[in-house]
Amino acid sequence: MDNLFSARISALYDLLDLTSFVRIADIGANPMRHDAPYRDLLKNDLCNVVGFEPQEDTMKEVVRNKGANEEYFNFAVGDGKPALLNIYKGSGLTSLLKIREKTLFYLRGLRNAARQIGSMEMQTQRLDDIAGLGPVDFLKIDIQGAELSVFTSAENTLKNVAAIQTEVSFFPLYENQPGFGEVDTFLRKLGFLPHSFAHIENRLVVSKWSGVLSDFESTQMLDGDIIYLRDLSDPAELNSQILKRLAILTEGVFGFTDVSLKILDILAQRQEISEADVNQYIETFISP
Repeated sequence: MDNLFSARISALYDLLDLTSFVRIADIGANPMRHDAPYRDLLKNDLCNVVGFEPQEDTMKEVVRNKGANEEYFNFAVGDGKPALLNIYKGSGLTSLLKIREKTLFYLRGLRNAARQIGSMEMQTQRLDDIAGLGPVDFLKIDIQGAELSVFTSAENTLKNVAAIQTEVSFFPLYENQPGFGEVDTFLRKLGFLPHSFAHIENRLVVSKWSGVLSDFESTQMLDGDIIYLRDLSDPAELNSQILKRLAILTEGVFGFTDVSLKILDILAQRQEISEADVNQYIETFISP
């Protein structure tokens, strides 16, 4: 499987005449990189990753296990202002925002992990101000409620971005947490459209009698990861380099082969690639 994946994506790089790997920025880098959406690209040395993680213990684990195509920075990305990092027992809940207490009593399974065990003052860095960041093709962000503050401070960086995967909130876990609608409205203005959800976390609503439920389905959406892509229905304003890098991401990260083929179609119409080469690629790697 790895050999076939590597051959397919390497052939796509060649077809698109790309001489450098796609560059991925991971804000809120997770030490369990095998769960990252770009894990297959990274495992096969077919991308470059730059990550940001403010928690020192997590950062140490990330650096200890990093490969040659990865670099990580131990600071928080945000709006460029001083902030207080709230550290909770469940490390996945640590955030620049405070937990909303009412939510802990409304939804099951959060109270223990949401116990605050410390805090740390820090200076956040605007993505647009980070020296040496370079062009970013794919932005993955999961910083527990503060995602919009990154987007609003990264409009220059986002001009080159082809795809985004971000966590969004449906039910507020944190105080003053921007909701899905606010994030969606901002990204649409920059030319991104939602493609699909990578994950949605549902929780059980607590009541006096909820303990009697043994066979139940949690129905309240809490949060989830959503994938945004450039609008390919109106590609005239998209330069070919963004399209080529989006093709690598849609095929190598998300497995959206229908989208990858649409991009190849657009590039062939622009005479950036030949239809004969596209057909050869499809016959070798796509067609059964």
